[in-house]
Amino acid sequence: MKYTMGLITCSGSKSQEATQAKDLYQGDLFKKSRKYLELIGIRYVILSAKLEVVEPEEVIEPYDCTLKDKSFRERSRWAREVAHKIEEIEPRGGSLLVLAGKRYRKFADYLPVGKYSLEVPLAGKGIGQQQAWLKHQIQALLKIASIQEGRIF
Repeated sequence: MKYTMGLITCSGSKSQEATQAKDLYQGDLFKKSRKYLELIGIRYVILSAKLEVVEPEEVIEPYDCTLKDKSFRERSRWAREVAHKIEEIEPRGGSLLVLAGKRYRKFADYLPVGKYSLEVPLAGKGIGQQQAWLKHQIQALLKIASIQEGRIF
């Protein structure tokens, strides 16, 4: 499937100084999600509990904020803002590859019906299963790339 854009969540573990968003987040799940999206070659953005939608190259300061700590009303406002920003980034709609937990996927409730399709391969999996799935996908992609370059394992 050809994806229009990928979406991944931030992580609680962060660098201690301002840096590009793609390098700020240090969590294992974030790093694997980023690597996977970069290997399949699609544009991605980061879903941030504090900043809503962040471009990977955007320089940001470390912060301490999660959706888990927000009230239902705050999470709903966050989800509406994320949906609005996704529409600004991809106004024609398209297929979104979402590597995000349930709370971070609530933005989808506010996207226009029929304009976007979402694929959520990590849905229903625990953290360990998500990491294992991503690790397997990354290894498979690296093996394919190695074979295409003429190297054999």
